Amino acid sequence: MVHLRYEDNGYRGAWRSRGITIGYVDEVNGPGAQEIPDFISTRYELIQLVKYWVGEAVRIRWFEFFSGSTGSREIRVRPFAWYRVAHIGRLLGEDRIDAAVDEVYDQFRKECDERLWDIYMNGDRAQWDRVESEFYQQLGSGSQEPLDTDSGSSINDSRIPTIERVRHLDGVIGWEAEAVPEFVPTRHELIRVANYWANRKLEVGRRFFDKGETHDTELRLVNFAEARIAHIADLLGDADLNTAIEEVFSQSEDNQKKELWQIYVEYFNARLLAARRNGPRF
Repeated sequence: MVHLRYEDNGYRGAWRSRGITIGYVDEVNGPGAQEIPDFISTRYELIQLVKYWVGEAVRIRWFEFFSGSTGSREIRVRPFAWYRVAHIGRLLGEDRIDAAVDEVYDQFRKECDERLWDIYMNGDRAQWDRVESEFYQQLGSGSQEPLDTDSGSSINDSRIPTIERVRHLDGVIGWEAEAVPEFVPTRHELIRVANYWANRKLEVGRRFFDKGETHDTELRLVNFAEARIAHIADLLGDADLNTAIEEVFSQSEDNQKKELWQIYVEYFNARLLAARRNGPRF
């Protein structure tokens, strides 16, 4: 079992007996929980991790809300997620992460049935029991309109920002870009960070597909994102990042022809080379 220096994974190890393992969770007590001290996260990256871990915790609690049950993975990931959020809050300040937490809850709420969300947030034990009963009744009847248990199931994914936010260079300049050396990320968290920056690159690519152009500020963003991904790859090895990066860029193949993505890559490389030759224009 891999132990963090923090208390974040105490008593959430896997149980092993007579060749049987229960509760092994890569990001909590496996290799994914290994600390990578050579990576210095920025404040912005920590805020993205807050969103990721809150999404994991809310999604698990949503499942427990409907089913009235939990599992060996869930009882480890949910408290671990909140410990990581709390640790980041201590470093950045609770007021700095409140907006990120609220954003995740707001996004989840928008994807849920209003009545169920109100019970989830404010209901008593009796109301929770009724929802659980409804869920199993519909599950047993084979209803084609089951309760919306999948609402927000993608909340743990890295959210692709809007074009306007990309143009503002979030995370590249300003307060959010400052380093936080006190935070030591895990392997799993670094993969999520790489996944996030790959999503940012993809958003710039989508704009290029739509508008046929890329602005210098976006070139700067992509350059920064590629540098962060490359640094993570140096620390973890390319193989560890393949799944995360392919997961992101496979989305572009779903909606755009593969050759269009190659055109964008060539265009970006040419613009970046010209910018370097002509000096900074950002």
